[in-house]
Amino acid sequence: MINRELPPEGLIETQEHEPKFIGRITLLRHGQTEYTDVYPDLTEEGQETVRRSAEQIAKNLREEEEVLLMSSDKARAQGTAGIVKDVLGYKGNIRTVKGITGLEMRNREKGMEIINEMLADGGVPSVDYAYTHDPRFDDAEIFEPRDEIQKRFMTNIEYAIRAFKTVAKHEELPKPHLIAVTHFEVLSPFLHQIFDIKHPEDPTFKNAETVEISVIDPSAENENSDLVFLEVSFRDHIKTIGFDRINRRLINTE
Repeated sequence: MINRELPPEGLIETQEHEPKFIGRITLLRHGQTEYTDVYPDLTEEGQETVRRSAEQIAKNLREEEEVLLMSSDKARAQGTAGIVKDVLGYKGNIRTVKGITGLEMRNREKGMEIINEMLADGGVPSVDYAYTHDPRFDDAEIFEPRDEIQKRFMTNIEYAIRAFKTVAKHEELPKPHLIAVTHFEVLSPFLHQIFDIKHPEDPTFKNAETVEISVIDPSAENENSDLVFLEVSFRDHIKTIGFDRINRRLINTE
């Protein structure tokens, strides 16, 4: 849950300077897959949905931005990133970031038994729905617990902000735009903290769906400021939320 208490002393004071946009993050869930772990590990439908999303991302790029494309190390994410790279005409390498990878299965036999049970109930949407509430996903002997996944994801958000602030010191440099291919179990808890998303009528995060984060620094003159704002756009919703860089947690600003 979002921490609704006031941030530590000193965080609010940083807002006296003029806020400054310092970079964007586009998060993309991988496309539909058969989970073969063999690149590109996407179905024909998955390749098409990714291509449509990539075309929309391309339309939203800004001239003053410099793109950095990154991906989880899973084959289905790497395959998705490959399509994005082609559509964008991206010339760099796809950076592999383990911090945004999918759920680690610590006991594969027991884990697959649970997953297959859910798949039999209703396919991948059934697994997605179960991940939001089934307590078995917090059994640390079988799966990487949900709070641990969010901890590493928030750590990577902080790494991105740190890089954005470094670039922001040089006005002549383009604004960074990170495009990252990741997984439902990384994205769903993050969105649940920000938006009122109901299950199962409103599935949290579909294959190849995107969420965009604009990072606003309320104290751009202070390189070590401990608070930034994240303007999060998802479907038809936009919400601004605080990000406590010290504790790497979201803060409700309403």
